[in-house]
Amino acid sequence: MNESGETGEIDLNKYKPCTLLRVNKEFSAPPPGLVKRGNVIGDTVILYAKPSPCVYAPSTRVDVISVVKVEVEKRGNIVIFTARPSLTSGRDVDYYIYPRRLVEDIEAKYFEPLVNDKPPVNPGILFVGSPGTGKSTMIELIANTYGFVTYSLDPSILSEYVGRTERNVAQLLDTAEKTEPALIKADEAEWWLRARAHSGDGSGMSQIMSGVINILLRKMQEWKNRGVKVLIAGATNYDPRTLDQAFLRPGRFGKPIVVPLPDYEILKTFYELYGVKDADRLARISANAGYNMSEAYEVVELYRAGKPIRIEPKKQRGYARLTTPPLESLFPDVAWKGSVASDPGKKRSIFDEITYFLPPAIFNSPYTRIGVFGKKAESVAMPILAYYLQSIGKTVILLWTDNPKEIDEALAGAEYGNSVVFVRADYISLGYIHLNTSVPVVYFSATGIEELRTLELSDEAILGFLKMKHRRELFKMLFEFYDISYTAKDLEKIVELTDKDLEKVFSTIHFYSKSSAQDMYQGLAISV
Repeated sequence: MNESGETGEIDLNKYKPCTLLRVNKEFSAPPPGLVKRGNVIGDTVILYAKPSPCVYAPSTRVDVISVVKVEVEKRGNIVIFTARPSLTSGRDVDYYIYPRRLVEDIEAKYFEPLVNDKPPVNPGILFVGSPGTGKSTMIELIANTYGFVTYSLDPSILSEYVGRTERNVAQLLDTAEKTEPALIKADEAEWWLRARAHSGDGSGMSQIMSGVINILLRKMQEWKNRGVKVLIAGATNYDPRTLDQAFLRPGRFGKPIVVPLPDYEILKTFYELYGVKDADRLARISANAGYNMSEAYEVVELYRAGKPIRIEPKKQRGYARLTTPPLESLFPDVAWKGSVASDPGKKRSIFDEITYFLPPAIFNSPYTRIGVFGKKAESVAMPILAYYLQSIGKTVILLWTDNPKEIDEALAGAEYGNSVVFVRADYISLGYIHLNTSVPVVYFSATGIEELRTLELSDEAILGFLKMKHRRELFKMLFEFYDISYTAKDLEKIVELTDKDLEKVFSTIHFYSKSSAQDMYQGLAISV
């Protein structure tokens, strides 16, 4: 077997000679033979070969690039990047985790083409989203994983002298083009992405920025037309609506890529990799609180320091991942995954009643819109439906904001996963969400939302059969969801409640979160 992994006699005449190799360290030149990206020669890794595969010869140019060692593992719905040492902190090792669909979309459209000596789908890629989600880190991971020659487009390129800034920018772009495939990193790129929209004051800097923007727009369009293998990777926390829309056209950056808040699976894996105990519970609480990856690492640091961990809801973010306690631990004797008939030794799910009017299949349509109304729509029906969706393999994003930027982030995050969006409809206007969402949506309202022409259900329709046939299991889920401590005796008491007392519990159970069932009974003047 040769270095490229092929076996048998290789006809080297079928392959072109290598014009360029990029490697992670100096290496002893092998004898002439076939090489390609990813080959290991001694302790050296081939990061890039042009073309790939190609024939290494004494005349081949070799560039040695200093990179952080990045290992990539695809696991289920996520991708784990392990960097040694850390890209951001100087630690010996760090872990960065993203939705798998997000990473694979980026690879297919932008980076695999560059590796294969082809132009990316657009000459620019722009990452947007909330602070702390890993947008800038994504750029660093890409640069180190693929071994591209990298340049930086940042405010240090600005000059007070007339014409100097424009020359600096033009020179940077020309240099990158001569070393293609190349990556230009533009972290906090709003300083030029929105400059023209907020200029016009007649100052010298305004004129300079206008010239810089014109150079960038012209060069990106030229690269697209000529198939140049250079990519500008930018990141910003700003709402894309405030950016210069000329940059967001196809052929330049195109549609921005949203890096969403992490879900339960990402957070659980993150905590486990850092050795945090009780990772499952902490991940669920963190997801429900709307934590980003920076805040998740604060949890890791508190754990390592032996300090108390307090996870406070980030309600200002406008959305979060609604995650219920695991059904398998609540009801170990129930077959939750797949068909119940496939495991005849397991009990039937208590959600069988719900499937009659909310079949699992309807949540596979991106156009499903359901309205749940009634006084218990949010406090009781919402968590029960979250459990139900979890039982059929869906995840839930809870949205309660009218901020367009946060709405777009939440909806994009839902598209990366097998998700359903829950909307607190009494707090926000719904038209934009209703028309611009390509995932299933469930609206929760105390009154109703007929004007959106949704399939409407009352909270009683969802709870009716459950409270009659599965009352014990129903309240076991609610107690767990609201972190209400309880005993088997407390659950038995639920079975005995009158309809009047049961309504008291339904209407106020959310007020007793992090309390106990006994406190709830006493507070509601229910004899125990």
